[in-house]
Amino acid sequence: MKRPYLLLALVTPLILSASGNDSILIRMNSHVDGLRRFISETWQNPALKYFSEDEPFSNLSVGLSRRNDSEIITPEYGDGSHSAGFNAESFIPAGKNSAVWGNAGYSTGSTRNVQWCESSSPELIYPYFSADEAGGNLKDEHYKFSGGYAGRKNSIVWGATLGYSATHHFRDVDPRPRNITGELTLSGGIAYSISADYMVGASMNWMKYKQSNDIKFVSETHDLPIYQLTGLGTHYNRFAGASKSSDFSGNRFGATLNLFPLRSGVLVNISVSRFSFDKTLRDLNKLPIASAWHNALTVNAGYKHISDKVTYSVTGQFDAYRRHGSENIFGDAVSGSYPQIGSLEMYADNYYRALLQGFASIRQNNQTYSMTLRSGYSHRKQFYAEPEQWALVEGLENMADFSVRSFLGQHWYGIADLSFAIFSPTEKDINLQPSTSPEALAGSVETGLRHSTVTRCATSVSLTAARAISEKYAIGIGGSATLTNYSGTAHSNLYNISINFYF
Repeated sequence: MKRPYLLLALVTPLILSASGNDSILIRMNSHVDGLRRFISETWQNPALKYFSEDEPFSNLSVGLSRRNDSEIITPEYGDGSHSAGFNAESFIPAGKNSAVWGNAGYSTGSTRNVQWCESSSPELIYPYFSADEAGGNLKDEHYKFSGGYAGRKNSIVWGATLGYSATHHFRDVDPRPRNITGELTLSGGIAYSISADYMVGASMNWMKYKQSNDIKFVSETHDLPIYQLTGLGTHYNRFAGASKSSDFSGNRFGATLNLFPLRSGVLVNISVSRFSFDKTLRDLNKLPIASAWHNALTVNAGYKHISDKVTYSVTGQFDAYRRHGSENIFGDAVSGSYPQIGSLEMYADNYYRALLQGFASIRQNNQTYSMTLRSGYSHRKQFYAEPEQWALVEGLENMADFSVRSFLGQHWYGIADLSFAIFSPTEKDINLQPSTSPEALAGSVETGLRHSTVTRCATSVSLTAARAISEKYAIGIGGSATLTNYSGTAHSNLYNISINFYF
């Protein structure tokens, strides 16, 4: 993982072939249209992505990102991070009845003061982290590459995408994890024109996930036990300190159904998926210590209207998932191997959310004014069977976003965006029982749960300016800041800045 510029070499021929009939600023204005983001669930079907752009558009950006938290809010993400990298993306109508698109990116940085998690991709493999009491800063590298194609013949549109991303996390002081992850994704879809105004579509997708997790100690006097966490402050007592090398392997299978109006009309998107993975301890003869499955459902339905002056959409959305984790039971070791004699489902995480959301934009001369509103209710409960404990949080979430896009003379274009979001808990219940876990682990878990159950408010502002240097090319700069307050107990600040080249 030492040649990030190879990604640029792979994607540059694709993006440099982009050309359009309209000027670059007009194509940029079409690309950042708020309705495209508002109905983004539609583009999960690669066949329908054919309709996502009217003109070719490409963007190459180089940027910096920094996050600073006043204290640990989520232990596995530390209390701050910084990164630098590039991203290249392109969408090109390739002839009258086809389109291709691609994306490539690389970033490098570090996360500060990570606690009780020496594994990568915590959002995918929780709660089965490998962890120790020391923690510390983690350096990282991220690579990604993806591409897609869609074609149309008469009433049928088909499409496919292929992507791969990889990460490398490591630390130069004890404890020294070295984590390598890989995600291979593949999707294929089809859509059929049932009338002059409507397409009905379906797609299937697959992801293969792997992670190798190796932890070393150079100093023999500071060798700490590695714990195999099992959720809500618990760990697998029998194998505490017994393994420093683990592997994660899993697959996700998913499908979507879509009803898409080409202009105005009713839209429906339904997606389902199942992700399952296993954790094995490599230095204990690949002992399969734990496994989990995660089922998810999203239903999004509503209406969209498009006209020359006014565009709007109103949708309702329901999200839900169930994650259950099992710990395997083993007998006494025989010739270095532990025979599996059973399995117990000990951990559960159940979630649902209902949303009502609306989007509207008005075009006046050289300006476009947009507004997005969202209001909903969510429920999440984590449960561990023995010792019996749980963490429940329910609440109301509301968001308002306002943006202005404007052509500033013949050569300049600008975007200003301001948003507010608030989560207000209506019910919370945390019950953690004393266990054999280290006291520091229990305290860290309690801290993370406490921040998830308080009122939190987020304010975001972003500004983008671009100048056309010809009909086909433009250069610009963008910046954003998000300030989140956790009921006066903690705050998190996130900043981004980028230099962009559009064509």
